[in-house]
Amino acid sequence: HRLDRESKVIDKLTRIGNTEISKLTSLVYDDVDPSLHEWASLSLHAHLIKLQEERIVREEDGCWQLVKKNHK
Repeated sequence: HRLDRESKVIDKLTRIGNTEISKLTSLVYDDVDPSLHEWASLSLHAHLIKLQEERIVREEDGCWQLVKKNHK
C-alpha cells in the first residue's frame, strides 16, 4: 500500500509539476475523506521526505517537484 501511494505521489507530480503539499494531498489522497486530509498530509510529507532523500523529488519555497534528470 505504501509503494502504491508513493507511485501516486510521483505520478501526480509528473502531471502537475511544482505544487504545495496541500494541493498534492487532495490529489494523492483522493480516495480518503477530505476531513482526514490534514492527517493525510502528514503521511504525504513523510513520503516526500523519503523521496527527497532518494533524490527523486525536491522542495523549494514550500513547493515540491520532481528532480529533473540530466540525460547525456
